[in-house]
Amino acid sequence: TTAMTFQVTLSDGVSSGFTVGYGPQDGTATVADNDYEGPPAASLRLGAFNATRGGVFSLSDGSSATEMRSVILSRFSGATITGTSTLTPEFLANLDAVWLNSVFDNTTPISPLTTAEQTALLDFVRAGGRAMIFGENSFFNDESLLSPFGATTTDTLIGLHPGTISNTTHVLTNGPFGVVTMLQGNYPGNLTTLPPNALSLGTWTSSGKTSVAVLDPGALGVGSGLVVLLSDVNFYGDQFGTADNPKLMLNALSALSTPPPQLTF
Repeated sequence: TTAMTFQVTLSDGVSSGFTVGYGPQDGTATVADNDYEGPPAASLRLGAFNATRGGVFSLSDGSSATEMRSVILSRFSGATITGTSTLTPEFLANLDAVWLNSVFDNTTPISPLTTAEQTALLDFVRAGGRAMIFGENSFFNDESLLSPFGATTTDTLIGLHPGTISNTTHVLTNGPFGVVTMLQGNYPGNLTTLPPNALSLGTWTSSGKTSVAVLDPGALGVGSGLVVLLSDVNFYGDQFGTADNPKLMLNALSALSTPPPQLTF
């Protein structure tokens, strides 16, 4: 460990105290290459579908989420991942955030959310809980996951697809784990319907349509939590290690957990 000293100066006088936000940012050294460790989340309690409901893409115990799961537990000190086959108010009450996938395996969707599950999920977010919602291409039934937030996906983009980031100032695309400029998906869909208060962060190059969007805290009412909407489970599946996908996932996890550290004078 090397101690670093930084000089902070004011461009003008202030009549009272001030706060300086700080955090690391990728340069020639990157978090994705394990050159340094990003800031840890403080006891992030994540909930997900278990393999019974979420299949191979289950964050808690799915075989296609092994790398993502390992990264979360190693990079975010105190983080836990708890699986369930049913979303209930009781399960959600013990969580900071949920990570929900629409795909069971490469040919099968998960069973759709029931009305009761949709209500529990929306109530959780409105009360301050946070959510990562992974939609998919038109072959899979992800309407029940996205519709509580006023979003839909359509279309199937065949094969590997690159995408670009249109907003490089948001905490998800310019956060503690680096700047996100390029994404890659595998048979993704398009987020074609978004609620008016959602912010599109990136688009697929071939279609020009949204690949990732966000509902910032407060977008669903006072005190509501962050919601990240994505159109491909392979952001954390077989394409996790490509383009800037790792930075996006890790920045999102940081945003789902605690604010960045601050210095107050």
